[in-house]
Amino acid sequence: MNKEEWEAKQKEREQKQKEWDERQREREKKQKEYEERLKLREQKEKEWEKRVNSSKSHLDTIMSMARVAEPYSQSSSAFADVILAVATGGLTSILQSLLGERDSLNQRSSYLSSCANKLKQAIEYLNKHKDALIGEDRAQAYAGVSSIQEKLNAEWAELKDKKQKVNESLKRAREEKEKEKAAKQAAWEERQRVNAEKQRLWEEKKKANEERQKIKDQKQKEWEARQKEKDAKQKEWESRQKEREARQKEYDARQREREREKEQKQREYEERQRERERRQSERQSRPSYGGGRSGGGSRSGGGGKGKGGCYLTTACVTANGLSDDCYELKLLRSFRDNYLLQFRIGKNAVAEYYKLAPFLVDKINKRKDADTVWDAVYQDIIVAVQLIEEGNWNAAFAHYKQMTYDLAKK
Repeated sequence: MNKEEWEAKQKEREQKQKEWDERQREREKKQKEYEERLKLREQKEKEWEKRVNSSKSHLDTIMSMARVAEPYSQSSSAFADVILAVATGGLTSILQSLLGERDSLNQRSSYLSSCANKLKQAIEYLNKHKDALIGEDRAQAYAGVSSIQEKLNAEWAELKDKKQKVNESLKRAREEKEKEKAAKQAAWEERQRVNAEKQRLWEEKKKANEERQKIKDQKQKEWEARQKEKDAKQKEWESRQKEREARQKEYDARQREREREKEQKQREYEERQRERERRQSERQSRPSYGGGRSGGGSRSGGGGKGKGGCYLTTACVTANGLSDDCYELKLLRSFRDNYLLQFRIGKNAVAEYYKLAPFLVDKINKRKDADTVWDAVYQDIIVAVQLIEEGNWNAAFAHYKQMTYDLAKK
């Protein structure tokens, strides 16, 4: 192959290469255009989907607002209530029923106004977003709002008709009520006239009764005065009677107390008497030592040393075997301290006793009948003790002086 053919073939290959490159660029350009159209379609699909979602959202909002604004149906029972009131309660019940129905209708009117305001808000929302609604969504929204509007208009018309009927019935009922009131007023005036006549007759009778009552009251006052005087006398008598009874009770109580004290002293005296008899029998059973009792004065605790002593103590302790603190001696000592020593004459008598007693003890003990004398002294002591127990202290003192005088003479 010569050079020219080779060059021609070479040019031909280059030409084909250029054509292929041109077609290749054309395919790449078309591929880019296709990809751009595909992206644009995807973008439009997204925008459409977004618009559809927005339309659905606005539709749901509008339908929800429309449903909220939809009024519920209410069946009126006004006239049925009126018929029932006529049968059971009369005009007053009719008026109350009609007024109640009117209040119910006013409440219904307020409720429908609230529904109308809510529907108005739904319509405003629809007009604001109607361009965002597409196809059937817009038609459905308008249809839903329109149906609610029609129902609301029907409720308003029904409410208006009911109000008119109730107002007419109420007007007629009030007219009947006025007639009834006028009839009652006439009947009341007639009753007032009859009552006035009865009142006049009653006042005349009242005056007559008052006159009789005055006479009766005067007599009653006189009777009450006599009764008060009688009651006062009765109370005075009862008071004196109560006072006498109280005094009698006090006297009886004192009498019972004296009897109890007397019985108690009698029992004590009998007890002491039995004790003395017992000691007397014991003393008589002991051998007699004659005048050997001269030492009794020194053993008595109330006498002195050696010759002499207390003849009262000797009579109780030595002659009768009692203790130095026996009941008789303690009572005599108490009588001496609490009574005799409180007065000058008593003090003189006690001082004289202390001087005379030892000589009397020695004198009696030297006698052959000393036991008999001491028994007599003890009996005199018993008498003095009884007088002291009875509270007769002056008599006890006089008995003591007589006893001492008698002993001094023996």
